[in-house]
Amino acid sequence: MSKLSFKGQSSILQFILFFIVGMAIFTAVGNFFRLQSEYLRKDVSIYSVEMINGYISSIILNSVNSCKSCTSIESKIKLSDTTFGYFLVISLDEINGLNVSTSPKSFEYISSIHNLKESITDMDGSTYSGEPINLTYDRNQNKLEIK
Repeated sequence: MSKLSFKGQSSILQFILFFIVGMAIFTAVGNFFRLQSEYLRKDVSIYSVEMINGYISSIILNSVNSCKSCTSIESKIKLSDTTFGYFLVISLDEINGLNVSTSPKSFEYISSIHNLKESITDMDGSTYSGEPINLTYDRNQNKLEIK
């Protein structure tokens, strides 16, 4: 009776199994961190859009309520170009009020500017965060414009 020895084949099989287990662990850890990054990006983007909407709303309120003898008030705002890789689109209209959204469109936050849209007759304009934002309020025409 002769005994067969499989020492060479068992070490190759062991190497292949360790390699597969190692790749599985590496892939699982990589996917875990990728998903955490996506969740963080989403949360930060949502809160950032809300915060920027509040910031611009406060500048609008300050422009409308300050200098009652001025006929026109102009404010210039510079925001960061991107928030977690998203550009911000800021727009005004009579129906929604102030709308801050991301581009590509993933998140948006709409506010009535503390019901100021009810008293201002003409609101229009749109811009994005890559350029300075020019906010103009004309008291004579009761017009709020963003460029």
